[in-house]
Amino acid sequence: MGIAVSVSVPTLGVRRHHERLEGNARLDKLLDQLEKRHPALRHTLRTSEGNLHSHIGVYVNRRPVDHEGALGLELSEGDEVVFLPAIAGGQTCSGVPAGRSSHRATGEAR
Repeated sequence: MGIAVSVSVPTLGVRRHHERLEGNARLDKLLDQLEKRHPALRHTLRTSEGNLHSHIGVYVNRRPVDHEGALGLELSEGDEVVFLPAIAGGQTCSGVPAGRSSHRATGEAR
């Protein structure tokens, strides 16, 4: 019978992909199934040893999952799973590099 889960990897354009897991419904089995359908996910989400990359955030039902033991996490019917690579750097809307206050970037006094 199995359970149905919804999976998103926004940075790769995978949004609300529905997957049915048979038998042991754990996060590692979900990844195995996804990688068969989307081979590019293999090296994007996991290391060559099969562990999650440290820069990949995992969220189940909008709650962060701790990396330790994450692959053995049991999933339930209707769970929403999101894999989100860490994003850093860039610029703010004002054009000031992220992490710098505007008064320093423009030379203005405090």
